[in-house]
Amino acid sequence: TAFAGDLDPVQARVLAAVQKPVHGACFGTPAASAAWHTLPSWYIVAENDQMINPAAEAWMAERMGAKVTHLSTSHVAMLAQPAAVAEIILAAGAAR
Repeated sequence: TAFAGDLDPVQARVLAAVQKPVHGACFGTPAASAAWHTLPSWYIVAENDQMINPAAEAWMAERMGAKVTHLSTSHVAMLAQPAAVAEIILAAGAAR
């Protein structure tokens, strides 16, 4: 329920079964350069995310100067609201 609470329970259980944990090196390995420093960015704040605090998501989006969309969704916005996410991706592509 924390990862995909707005999906069908069967689909959420499948996701829980196949989701691999984040590799620890992800937290300690700095990026050589973040693309958002030089490229336009888009960000979806998942308002019902229980994996990453939505306030932290909003802060990260603001920090990178991203065009922000707020969706009332869980952590897996691309599965919970695929049409809305697709629209954002298409808008980002058209803006490039």
